[in-house]
Amino acid sequence: MDSITQVTIGCAIGEVCLGRQLGNRAILWGGLVGTLADLDVLVNPLFDEVAKLTWHRGYSHSILVSLVVAPLLAWLMHRLYRDRTQFRHWLVFMLMALQASIWLDAFTVYGTQLLQPFSDYPVGFNSISIVDPIFSLPLLIAVITALFLSRENVKRRLLNGIVLTFGAIYLVATLGFKSHINSVAEEAFAKQGITVERYMTAPTLFNTVLWRIMGEVEDGYWVGYHSLLDEHDGLKFQFISRNDSLLAKVRGSRAHKVLMWFSKGWYTVHQLEGRLMLSDIRFGELDVDLNNPRVYIFTWELLPDESRPGEYTFVQVQPEMTNARAVFRNLAEGIMGRLH
Repeated sequence: MDSITQVTIGCAIGEVCLGRQLGNRAILWGGLVGTLADLDVLVNPLFDEVAKLTWHRGYSHSILVSLVVAPLLAWLMHRLYRDRTQFRHWLVFMLMALQASIWLDAFTVYGTQLLQPFSDYPVGFNSISIVDPIFSLPLLIAVITALFLSRENVKRRLLNGIVLTFGAIYLVATLGFKSHINSVAEEAFAKQGITVERYMTAPTLFNTVLWRIMGEVEDGYWVGYHSLLDEHDGLKFQFISRNDSLLAKVRGSRAHKVLMWFSKGWYTVHQLEGRLMLSDIRFGELDVDLNNPRVYIFTWELLPDESRPGEYTFVQVQPEMTNARAVFRNLAEGIMGRLH
């Protein structure tokens, strides 16, 4: 998820595990460990653009690596605070904070290489948005509240423990929401006579109420939205062409292979002023109005790699939100089930 959430969940775990012994220092250490896995971006200067995409959420997010690193970090921290803490407290904290960080990322659509070094498959449950205030805000409030209470105040650990429990229940609930949306999608495809090779569902930004449904066919995708609050029986789908023929000159290149791996084959291609653009459609657009041109959140420009003759590289293109008010209005309308 977003960096603030990763830091905050680490802070909350730090308070629950070590707050009684270390006070606010436990929160600070928790925040650091909570974001430790995402610090893999610090080595980005060592890689080109293609390698960066494969490195992020790779080894640093591996279950095995975190299990190996946790006892070492626990030992080091116990050496630093041996007069106040026990090794087992640090071990529990490290295991919880590191595992929470990587598994939380796995619930998003981005994909997390949990099985490294045995597999580089990006695991993604696609059940929570990369930014979700319902999950993040209670954590942030609990941590900030704890900072202003004395170390001996039991409300610090109680509040953060409750919020962490709520977060875990919410994550499980999102899987239930997704199961329901999957059923809605299958029924809608069947009713409308759309035979899909595969489909995927994922929540839109900032919520788990409005979901995006995509069904893949031979030359593109049928895309629609459905809210948990939607009272309508049907779904309105719009066809998005894959435009795969535009990739003829780059197909088989290193850049092409990495983008296919990262997007899991959910992509569309277009040309913009002579530039070859590929968008990962799993992350959706900066709007939920099917009648408007689509501005995808994750888009790359493919271009020749000057350092590798005959190869191609890519550069991520930042999307432009030309009318933020309309975007958020449409998102709110979609959440309320009024897109039809």
